[in-house]
Amino acid sequence: MRYEEIQKGARKYHRRYSRYVEKYDGYFASPKGPSKWRNSITVTREQAEELIKFLIDFDTIYVRMKYHGKEKERDKFIDGLERNLKDVLRWSRHLSGMALVGVNFSKVIVVDDKKLSVREVMKKCYLAAGINGGYKPTMSSKILHVVNPELFIMWDDPILSYYKLGGGDHGKYVDFLQCMQQHANSAIDQIMDEQNVPCEEAVRLLTPCRHSLSKVLDEYNFIESR
Repeated sequence: MRYEEIQKGARKYHRRYSRYVEKYDGYFASPKGPSKWRNSITVTREQAEELIKFLIDFDTIYVRMKYHGKEKERDKFIDGLERNLKDVLRWSRHLSGMALVGVNFSKVIVVDDKKLSVREVMKKCYLAAGINGGYKPTMSSKILHVVNPELFIMWDDPILSYYKLGGGDHGKYVDFLQCMQQHANSAIDQIMDEQNVPCEEAVRLLTPCRHSLSKVLDEYNFIESR
């Protein structure tokens, strides 16, 4: 994959889906946004509701159905998401500071006195974000991206189909991240070689919109898979 393709896809996304870009930037800059809780181990009900509204803004149909259903069902859904977020944060804090570029999926870290690979912890995060709560792959990946936008990439059914990833289970999701890392590294290497710049500058040139590289890759994928 050429780096120009990624840049072109991201620019096209920003032109065609400016509403999504505004909603995304607004949520991440909001005082009620994830910056207040992503490095914590607790999430309030209000913060869970703000995340739900963000997911709805991003056309997560499953969330819209649950949130705008009967009041009893809505309350149950919010409570469940709040619990899931706390579980995600319990695992994701061990990946704090990691980004798609440079992360070693095989690296062994200690989690609650157990030795686990980064890949295994990522799987735990994905399970906590989705399968345990009965959520869909699209919602799970968006939750993880909110928790760590430098590391986790969003996906949806068209992207799953584009990369031939089947049903989108936790193993496939980590495979997807590794695939995206390979594409990112290739693009960065191209820029470094052709423009004679260091890695940090190459990443900046690949992300002129100031979104994380993980978000830029999502924007490219969104365009290419439609």
